[in-house]
Amino acid sequence: MVKNLTLALSLCGIAIFSQTAESINSSRVSQQTYNSQVSNYQRERALSQMEASAKASKSSEMKDLDEKFELNFLKKERLDSKFKVLNQKKMELQSLLLSSKNDAEKEKVNRKLQEIVVELDKNQQKLKENQVELKILQEKYNSLLEK
Repeated sequence: MVKNLTLALSLCGIAIFSQTAESINSSRVSQQTYNSQVSNYQRERALSQMEASAKASKSSEMKDLDEKFELNFLKKERLDSKFKVLNQKKMELQSLLLSSKNDAEKEKVNRKLQEIVVELDKNQQKLKENQVELKILQEKYNSLLEK
């Protein structure tokens, strides 16, 4: 009877221990599954946040480029207008120089004409710089579109 009792207790102990081990193992598997799901969710969330940030950054860069394009075009219009005015003054001074009779008047007109020519050269240089700036802006815009 003692043997039977010992055997019964041993069997119960083994059954309880195996259920506990199975429960612990099942709990470990569940924990691992949960952890992998959480880490997948966190990874997905981080990726979506990065994508949203990249889109916002690209949008901000596009707006900035649009403003720079507008400023560039306004600057070009202003420089073109100044070029026309200076060119008109140059032609007027050239005709005045041809019609001048005395040397003092010719000298005065010639000095003004030289000042206008210098201003025209400066304006022409600014127009070239404006063109270079426009090309750079276009390249930046195209590179943003490719992203």
